[in-house]
Amino acid sequence: MSSAALDWLDDLPEPEILEAGREWGQPSLFGAPPTLPLAAGVTPRDYKLTWYQAEAKSATELALETNRSAMIVMATGTGKTRTFGSIAGDWPGNVLVLCHRDELVHQARLDLEMITGEQVEVEQAHLRASSTCRIVVGSTDTVKQKSRLERFGPDRFSLVICDEFHHYLAKTYRRPIDFFKNAKLIGVTATPDRGDEKALGTLIDEVSYVFDIQSGIDQGYLVPIDVREVNVESIDISGVGTSGGDLIAAQLDDVMLKSAASIVSETLKYEPGRQGIIFLPGVKSAELTAELFNKAVPGSACFISGATDIDERRELIRRFKAGEFRYLCNCMIATEGFDAPTVSLIVQGRPTKSRALYAQMAGRGTRVLPGIVHHIPGPEGATERRAAIAASAKPNMVVLDFVGNAGAHKLVNPVDLLGGDYTEAEVKEAKKKLKEDGGGDVAKALAAARAGLARIAQAAKVRATSSMRSIDPFGNLGERRTDPVEMRFGRKAMTQGQRDFLLRGGVKEKELEGMSRDDAHRLQQIICDRRELGLSSYAQARTLKMVGVDASKVPFKQASEAVGYVLRQWDQKLPVDGRRVEALCGRRREPGEEG
Repeated sequence: MSSAALDWLDDLPEPEILEAGREWGQPSLFGAPPTLPLAAGVTPRDYKLTWYQAEAKSATELALETNRSAMIVMATGTGKTRTFGSIAGDWPGNVLVLCHRDELVHQARLDLEMITGEQVEVEQAHLRASSTCRIVVGSTDTVKQKSRLERFGPDRFSLVICDEFHHYLAKTYRRPIDFFKNAKLIGVTATPDRGDEKALGTLIDEVSYVFDIQSGIDQGYLVPIDVREVNVESIDISGVGTSGGDLIAAQLDDVMLKSAASIVSETLKYEPGRQGIIFLPGVKSAELTAELFNKAVPGSACFISGATDIDERRELIRRFKAGEFRYLCNCMIATEGFDAPTVSLIVQGRPTKSRALYAQMAGRGTRVLPGIVHHIPGPEGATERRAAIAASAKPNMVVLDFVGNAGAHKLVNPVDLLGGDYTEAEVKEAKKKLKEDGGGDVAKALAAARAGLARIAQAAKVRATSSMRSIDPFGNLGERRTDPVEMRFGRKAMTQGQRDFLLRGGVKEKELEGMSRDDAHRLQQIICDRRELGLSSYAQARTLKMVGVDASKVPFKQASEAVGYVLRQWDQKLPVDGRRVEALCGRRREPGEEG
């Protein structure tokens, strides 16, 4: 049975799991993964959604009643396929599920047949779905071809589901979406942010549901993440270039090749007993790392890449999942759609500036062992589920983050994955603490950073929220900031040039905290537009808002007079008359009246 199918066994009685910690090569947790037959008399449709999967399904169906499209954000290991499969099973019309990689197509077909109890057909390369099949899984590269689209016809499907939706901003990927323009659209992804910062909001009308990595850990459906930062002197990426928002893989491969021996020795030193996936930037570094692992521990590692023969690759992956190898060394293969619940170690030998890529890699280790938590129902069972994980043979997962001289590059690490609801100051403090301690639980470090900054703020007799929440500069101008949901997914910070411009424009440093590059650009444009229209400046609008007056529509000259009055009153420590401020902002000057 495939590891993907194991997700469907979580509601069955818990399997016996052998004690961990035995010598490698002996039967243990990291030997053959536990497998169970389907319960007698149970059909696929009898498997129930978890409470959050049911919420996601309901929220998405509701969103599609009034919108053409919706996006579901669910962390790796929390059941994306089960959720959208249940929607497809209950959908009244024909459904097309698009997968961007060929290897995911057949996995999705098997999963959907188990979920829906229906026959699902494939549209991929030489395979063609019949005209009568209700649910079709297609390879995006195949379906986007003009001849395939024309064979289907524009009204063949009433619902299109795009898995790994963050890829679909590419123009060629959008071709099927645009062709089936009368169909509803669901995008499903674990990582909605992109390295090039293009916005998925241009493709969807509503984010219908979010259950991210932190939610999964908090609710006891994913294991906690421990991180250990390993500094290796030979890792110097300061001279590596950037393309498409991330480090150039070929250049990075040359750098990491020199560090392969250190990666192997430090991994065996810190985490010798865990089964792990080793991520590297290219074939040279990944292949050498596997060779060095096998030299140190014979038969412990295998190597795969995109150039590995497909049948050989499938066999090596099968053997890895069966526990025959301790380490899987790869370059960008074991990311999306790679499910191996027994993996509890991620060796990050592929430095990246992309939060989405880092989340995909780290997500390979966050799955809970089968049979541990899914029998505990509801959000009220979170504490019990976390306790069950802590008592299991896989109480957490470890990320060995290999770093060195990054130069001007700002790299992503596990704190960035869980820090979406935290301020920049809190994330920075958590990273500092983990570095001082030599690693630890990422979620606990973030929570401690928030509590510590709150205590400092309280001691200074400042409202705790002032240290924990950014002031919204858009509110001073009567504008709305980006939806907080969108702000959770690691968007790029503003550039130094943007920061300098906004500071010159009257925005204060503390108001810039947590602002993304997109928001900074938008605020720059608003300030410039207001200047051209002769409206109040940002500084004027902020001052007048402090006394309860909305100056977003007030001309510059009237705002200047009103601000002058307010500042004189403050200098003399006199009260400000709000009615007079409003009169100064609203009244018109008579012809010939002096300023």
